[in-house]
Amino acid sequence: MKRSQQQAQQPTPGPGDPGYDHTKASWYPKTSLQMTDAEVNEARAYYDSIGSASMESEWLRRHGLPENYGDVAVNA
Repeated sequence: MKRSQQQAQQPTPGPGDPGYDHTKASWYPKTSLQMTDAEVNEARAYYDSIGSASMESEWLRRHGLPENYGDVAVNA
């Protein structure tokens, strides 16, 4: 098998995968209000993979969850 055929069979890297170029993603040039739900999911996955919570609040809002959902409860 030729090298070019082997490269063509490789799947496109997704958010969090090595080689993923978020600047070419459909969601990258948009604000969160312009993104579709799928784009918010992808952006959240990307930012989560690099340790950022940048899209977390938008993702929670779109799923009808409170902004503090998932926070550890602190007992007084």
